[in-house]
Amino acid sequence: MANPDVKGIELRKWARKTFSLLRDPPKSSMSAWLSTTVATECTQTAYKTLHRAHAPTLESKLLQWIRKCEEWSVPIVSGPTMRVKAKQIRDQMLARNDHDEHSQLLRLKFSNGWLHRFKTRFGLKSRRVYGEAASARERSVDEGRRNLLTITAGYDKRDIYNLDETAYFYCATPSKAVCTKGMPGRKKVKKWITVAVTSNADGSSKWPLLLIGTAKKPRCFGPATVSDMGVVYAASKKG
Repeated sequence: MANPDVKGIELRKWARKTFSLLRDPPKSSMSAWLSTTVATECTQTAYKTLHRAHAPTLESKLLQWIRKCEEWSVPIVSGPTMRVKAKQIRDQMLARNDHDEHSQLLRLKFSNGWLHRFKTRFGLKSRRVYGEAASARERSVDEGRRNLLTITAGYDKRDIYNLDETAYFYCATPSKAVCTKGMPGRKKVKKWITVAVTSNADGSSKWPLLLIGTAKKPRCFGPATVSDMGVVYAASKKG
């Protein structure tokens, strides 16, 4: 379909035949596909049979949502989120009842097979979001380990304690997303809770987790106290 003179109605008929749809896709869907230049990339020639979509309008709306996420560089699209969004679209369509896919929508189970066929029809794959990558220098890590072994050589294992500090970025976006092409990473939202894990070398003494947040009394705890949850909590401006 590389002919620029082809008419819209002909293109819709071609899409119906090529992608094994039950009916011609709406004009809005064709415009969305063409604007992202994937109209011909969706066909998977490696498969002998391309199963037809039982609810093409729903799949069209789901595809538009995925492309919007790509456009906004929001890497939230995954198998579970696609199922949740598809169910939301189905419920909205059933409530409006302005289509002829009622019986097909009621039969949809959004199984692994449905998800696989949907991704195959439109060339969707899980791709890593690129950008803002960093790695630690292995040489510095090795030197630090050797120095630590020298310092602790004269102590019993039960008297050697290690505290590991890490940050839990609770607003972080996924590093992978289902999309049609590579997606640039967005500036990361660096809201975090500091988590400290402490234990001695032989594992006979394990201290409760230390959590450090910014709120003195986090609302997420509700009526429960920190001691009820078996952790130690502290607050600081940076978390």
